[in-house]
Amino acid sequence: MVFSGDYLKEHPSRAHLLVEVADSSLQDDLRIKGPLYAATGVPEYWIVDLVRGVIEVHGDPRADGYASVTRHGRGEILAVPGFEDILVPVSDVVPPAGV
Repeated sequence: MVFSGDYLKEHPSRAHLLVEVADSSLQDDLRIKGPLYAATGVPEYWIVDLVRGVIEVHGDPRADGYASVTRHGRGEILAVPGFEDILVPVSDVVPPAGV
């Protein structure tokens, strides 16, 4: 991955992916943050749900929220949008059951 530009002069203007890690904040992440991210056009929003041990992938942003939601558990691998060669094993992100 190559970065160009001087971040002291200008910050990145868009995100390919936003990730929230939720324990007790899951409802706020779903009701408040998700619709805000979708409305600004963030292509994909992941919620790492520590309680259920899954990653929720929210995609297809619309003005009022994401039209697509899928859940992925241990043993699955996710590709980072815009950087499909970067793979994220869910088991590397969520804690083992019972932890």
